[in-house]
Amino acid sequence: DRNMKATSMINLGYIYTQSGLFQRGMDTFKSSLEIAEIIENPRLVAYNQLNIGLAYFRLGEHESSLMVLNDAQHNLEEIGDTFAGASCLTYQGLNLEAIGDCALADECYTQAYEVLQQVRVPGYAMDAVAGRARCALAMGNFAEAVEHVDQVCAYLEGNGSEAMEFPILAYLTCARVFEIAGDQERRQKSIDDGYRQLMDRAEKIKDSMWKNVFLEEVPENKELNCVK
Repeated sequence: DRNMKATSMINLGYIYTQSGLFQRGMDTFKSSLEIAEIIENPRLVAYNQLNIGLAYFRLGEHESSLMVLNDAQHNLEEIGDTFAGASCLTYQGLNLEAIGDCALADECYTQAYEVLQQVRVPGYAMDAVAGRARCALAMGNFAEAVEHVDQVCAYLEGNGSEAMEFPILAYLTCARVFEIAGDQERRQKSIDDGYRQLMDRAEKIKDSMWKNVFLEEVPENKELNCVK
């Protein structure tokens, strides 16, 4: 069952990528993509492109990521997958933010947020709001940045972080904005809450090598460990 095999490999590649094993994730996605193209499954092709874009982002290859995400966006629109298309916008925003194009990144995050709200995926929508906060901070729009992190913090306090794709990055974003705003109490709370979430996740990883990779290779995890 090559459909099932390709789908399973996407899931496995995503676990690798979220755990910090970025190249292993990339290799798994590319192998899955080969199968998806052979069996001519457009959904699996698009999902592999989306996840290859994420892996390229984690590897710091932002131009390559943006190129494959552009293809993924087109293919996701073709099959009418609104949720994945919104995730693609968030990934594009992450890359654009990383290369310093915060104005365009903010546009991507804004579009992602609007769609994710419409399809009722609030956790992923908060990832986009956190992205907007970082862009506002980078562009010197401090009041706007505080407004965005207030929204993120309200969500985290009411719902927790389990439904978010990049929760530790969200906690760090809140801490950075509160530090600039001079609110040391809320900054420290964001760091403490984020650290607890990080350690809870790390404790679920029984393999010591994987746990170390998760804490050291995922940039926001390493940063939070350092500031803590």
